[in-house]
Amino acid sequence: MVWAAWLFSQEWWRHELWKQNSPPGTTFEQMLNHFRTEFIPGADANDLILQMRTWEHHDIGATPGFNGDIERALHSIKVPLLYMPSDTDLYFPVTDARYEAALIPEVMLAPIPSLWGHTAGAASNPQDAKFLNENIAFFLGKAK
Repeated sequence: MVWAAWLFSQEWWRHELWKQNSPPGTTFEQMLNHFRTEFIPGADANDLILQMRTWEHHDIGATPGFNGDIERALHSIKVPLLYMPSDTDLYFPVTDARYEAALIPEVMLAPIPSLWGHTAGAASNPQDAKFLNENIAFFLGKAK
C-alpha cells in the first residue's frame, strides 16, 4: 500500500483521476482495496520485493572499471538514448533523470508531461500514449 501512494502524482490523487479507469460508482475505499489485492494480477510479492531491491542497490558506478564513479559510467554510454521519465514520477524523480541525462553524450531527454506519475511510461491514458508514440517515432526516425 505504501507504493500505491507513490505510484501516481499528488495531483492525480487530488483530482481523483483513478475514477477514469474505474467502473461508475466505485468508491475510494473500493479502489484502494483493489490496489491492495490486485495491484498487479498474478504478481508474486517476492518478485516485487526483488524489483525494489534492484532499485535501491543498482549502481552503474560499480560496473567493473568505473570504481564507483557514476558520472564516469554515465558519460561512457555511447549509443543514442531516449530517456522518458514522467514529470511526476515519485519513484524515479525527473530531477534525477535531468542530472543523469546531462552526463550521457547522446541522450534525448523527453519528460512525459503527465499527472499519472510512474505509470505514465506504460501509457496509462491516451495523452501519455500519444506523447510516448510521437517521441519514440521521432527518436527512431532521427536514429536512422
